[in-house]
Amino acid sequence: MVTVRSFEAGDLDRCVKIVRTTMDAQDGRACRRELSGILEGTKGGRCWVAEEDGTVIGLVGIMRDDEVDDIVWLGYFAVDPAHHRRGLGKQLFELAVEAARDGNNRRLYVDTSSTAPFTAARAFYKAMGLSHDATLPDFYGKGEDQLFFCLPLRD
Repeated sequence: MVTVRSFEAGDLDRCVKIVRTTMDAQDGRACRRELSGILEGTKGGRCWVAEEDGTVIGLVGIMRDDEVDDIVWLGYFAVDPAHHRRGLGKQLFELAVEAARDGNNRRLYVDTSSTAPFTAARAFYKAMGLSHDATLPDFYGKGEDQLFFCLPLRD
């Protein structure tokens, strides 16, 4: 049985491993920085983990925007590949959206890559009602754009 709970310090290494597996090493390093910031209280945001049989199998976070008070970013949303196609991603995403709405935020943003390994992520965001709002061409390197998706939370 899968349970979802708040992120704790002991979850950090497993969360970073999931992010490295589903994204890449650079995202893993950034994930460690962001989640450590949440634990230390230096980064505004919250994170939750999905756990099965005592093992973290997924995570999702919402991070405060550094510049705009009523904007949050979906942060380090990942599910261990061995647990894909079970509805866990949707469950975690909906939890993050609910928390963002409860925080009286106006918009939730997420960014991702334009490359083939992120095709499923882009399809998921669209299926969850996010719109593709902006593109930074060649942001990650030649031929790899940074794409921004947005979900309005209130008017």
